[in-house]
Amino acid sequence: MWNTELFIAEMIGTLILAFGISGVLYFTKSKSYTLTGFSSSIFKAFAIGGTLMIAVYTAANLERIQINTAHGYVNPAAALMDAIGKSDYSLVLSAISGELIGAILGFTIIKILVFLSTNDKEIFKINLSKNEKLDWKGSIFGEILGTIIFFSSIAIAVFGGTSIPGIVVGLGLIVTLVIFGDRFALMLNPAIGFTAFLESFFIKIKNISTNEIGNTLMKISTDMAMASSIGAVVCMVMK
Repeated sequence: MWNTELFIAEMIGTLILAFGISGVLYFTKSKSYTLTGFSSSIFKAFAIGGTLMIAVYTAANLERIQINTAHGYVNPAAALMDAIGKSDYSLVLSAISGELIGAILGFTIIKILVFLSTNDKEIFKINLSKNEKLDWKGSIFGEILGTIIFFSSIAIAVFGGTSIPGIVVGLGLIVTLVIFGDRFALMLNPAIGFTAFLESFFIKIKNISTNEIGNTLMKISTDMAMASSIGAVVCMVMK
């Protein structure tokens, strides 16, 4: 069943998330960024985690106004986890479609702003999804570790009845990124990860490696599989 209000809410929430994440990553790769080591990890984790909190609350409040219920997934994995856990797939297509469109718009807007505002034109060509240090085995191992922590916070927010879901998932993401973020170049959100790869593909099409394509597809598969597994466990427990 298609739900336009949910589609728009998830699109706006994910747009905010993609805009914030790409903005943080561009800034940390710019020449003016001076933080290194653990202090850099802390800055990125809190900046991205804070952006997620804002995105979740924005999407959830829009959904509460429009359809009298609040999801605020802003992540295809979270939407799938909720659907499987509650055995209700009626909103999955609307939610995931909105998240993909929102992620594309968020990355596109920040690209345009960076291109128009900075004197460092090379930053426009930065490939945000690239991770040359890891083969696919290292990528999958890191993604599994990251999803165990982050998706647990999503499960608490989705199924635990908490009144502060944005804070719960935001803190979960902060902890995950501080521990594993720089080491494994985590994705954790298929819409964000796929869009970052897609825009890199169009901008630097000749430099996309088979390893990078494989890493992206394996991370997306891992995220959705882990979300499905958690949702299935919750479904069995609830029954």
